[in-house]
Amino acid sequence: MCVLIIDTGSSSMRAILMDERGRTLFSARTEYFMAQEADGSCEMEPKIFSNALYEVCKKAAGWAKESRCAIRALSLTSQRSSVAALAENGEPLGNFIMWHDKRSAAYCDEMNRLHGEEIYSITGTKLTPTLSAPKMVLMRNIAPHTYDQAWKLVGIHDYLVLLITGEPVTDTSLASRSGLLDVASGNWSDRLLELFSIEKEKFCRLAHPGDVVGKVTGGFSGLTGIPEGVPVVSAGGDQQCSVLGQGITADGQIGVTVGTGAYACMAMGSPEKDRKQRVNLNAAALPGQWVAEASTFSSGLTYNWFRQNFFEDKTTEDMNRAIESVAPGCGGVLALPLLAGKGCPDWDLSARGVFCNFSTETSKAQFARAVLEGIAAEVAECIGVLRQLGDPADAGETITLAGGLAKSALFGQMMADMTGASVRLLEVEETTAAGAWIQAILALGLYDSCEEVVQASELFRERKRFIPDPDTGRIYQSANAARRLLYESIPFQKLQELLAPASAVRHPDV
Repeated sequence: MCVLIIDTGSSSMRAILMDERGRTLFSARTEYFMAQEADGSCEMEPKIFSNALYEVCKKAAGWAKESRCAIRALSLTSQRSSVAALAENGEPLGNFIMWHDKRSAAYCDEMNRLHGEEIYSITGTKLTPTLSAPKMVLMRNIAPHTYDQAWKLVGIHDYLVLLITGEPVTDTSLASRSGLLDVASGNWSDRLLELFSIEKEKFCRLAHPGDVVGKVTGGFSGLTGIPEGVPVVSAGGDQQCSVLGQGITADGQIGVTVGTGAYACMAMGSPEKDRKQRVNLNAAALPGQWVAEASTFSSGLTYNWFRQNFFEDKTTEDMNRAIESVAPGCGGVLALPLLAGKGCPDWDLSARGVFCNFSTETSKAQFARAVLEGIAAEVAECIGVLRQLGDPADAGETITLAGGLAKSALFGQMMADMTGASVRLLEVEETTAAGAWIQAILALGLYDSCEEVVQASELFRERKRFIPDPDTGRIYQSANAARRLLYESIPFQKLQELLAPASAVRHPDV
């Protein structure tokens, strides 16, 4: 037997067939592109996701049939907080306004000024353009006919579930990224619906992550070959599934996923909010648990930007070797890797990248290391905030690291040295898919608890561990203090206003 995982990210959708032990049997990927326009808009056509779903499912079903491997369950996990309107027949009325859309920034600023404390007290999440609620208001303002005609306002996850099962349903882990969920009770907040003037009947039915939310319909089976009647599991939002896929379930455990941005997440047994509003509190992939999430906007994004522009004829390994040739601290060169703004704890969308304290003696390798140390410093700052919230005395003593940059031993050691924590890598690399697999295995009744799955599967065995070096840690401590001082000294918002005319001018060849 096997289970089919559908993992929908910002740049691709993957279908992964895994057996009852968590081994990957087959995978297929369809890529697409998410682009942000100069005005901050970021939209994608729904057919991009529906076509990708049909394509990867058809490939998975074909392999399963040839291999005589029965698909026992289909489990979905997805990116969060994108919004589209559907007609009553399930057809999209317009594009998805993607999570990366920034057009509601001014609205969020005003709402935070007037109601920020109240919104955070209910949702555990600071209102930003990333969340769903501001996008729904944006849709109502720029496309009132679309909004008025909407039967349901859905995320990408909800749309895919509807295509597969015919059921309009979402789960609380995804809903907790809307800005409209009472995160403690797990219900839509009547007060927030009133505040944003959004009708509750436009929302999908709420389920718990891990619930069977429907079955594969005959129509979807005919399009893809997935057998009719296969149970469909809503595994949860991608970051919550990644936390679960790192085996993090106990209160105070911390895991970090470093992709385009970085997400440092801590498991919590109760919905405790940060009175300083530095972190977001989400419903976890496991019912009755929560995840405190501290994130950055541009970790892997910054690393890849630097490699493509300054090591364009070199491989990633070449750049990493150059970085390794430079001593920790980069001779005092600092980088603020804020290409898309600064996340936790400041949430400053006006911030941008900065190099500081370089001279004619500074080498390209020093700049490269400064970028990687800056990325690590941003993540370490997030972990520091989470540790302040953790109840257990040993919160964050060991950190689980996953994602693209986790493949770099240099980055793993940087994280250990900057945080003073022991940093571990697991056998599993695709932690989001692993979390969705756990949900499917539990829904099928093959194990009694998540902890039992983690103990039994080889996926969660430790592969490597980085031990902090105190001497290097002291170098980073000073550098990070200087980095913080540099950030606080720069009036980014004023700079953006002064530089706006230059920013609007495009190169003739672009």
